[in-house]
Amino acid sequence: MPLDRTWVNGLVNDDGSNTVGEVWDKADVQHIYDDVDQLQHYCEVARISPHGISPGSWNPVYWDFKVSDPQGMCAVPTINIIPPVDAWYWVTALAEWPGGTGSRGLALFVNGAVDGKSVWAPAHQVVIGGVGVFGLTHQLTRLLHLGPSLALSIRVWQDTAASVNLVEGGTRVAVGRAS
Repeated sequence: MPLDRTWVNGLVNDDGSNTVGEVWDKADVQHIYDDVDQLQHYCEVARISPHGISPGSWNPVYWDFKVSDPQGMCAVPTINIIPPVDAWYWVTALAEWPGGTGSRGLALFVNGAVDGKSVWAPAHQVVIGGVGVFGLTHQLTRLLHLGPSLALSIRVWQDTAASVNLVEGGTRVAVGRAS
């Protein structure tokens, strides 16, 4: 929600004589408000409960926890992030997988279609004292055009024979309006 600008309308711009008007003119104040409003176009959500990912297809991440969302871009639970303003946004997605075999993928989808390149890597399992302790974390950062009619979803892929859970709390996405 934009800041209330009602009081700005009462300002009187200086006429150049330095005897009439305010120190700040309306354009200066509006510029400050615009900058603050733009900072509010930010959202971060996470997956904090178990989330099984089926093999062999792009599975949307179903977000179940809001970290920060001043503009209501991400009503959880949801798979879509829908910014209120048509603009360019920086998107950083993180997917954390447990150790294992096979390959894992992470991609950004806009209105159900993959946007740009996905990130792929083999799963890793580091064994210490006979226990597998480390998995794989993907990170993908892109500049995307999003808005009320351009919904963002984060999707993940894995190719093992069975469902694999994402690491709880380690999978998240942050979306912020580019300046």
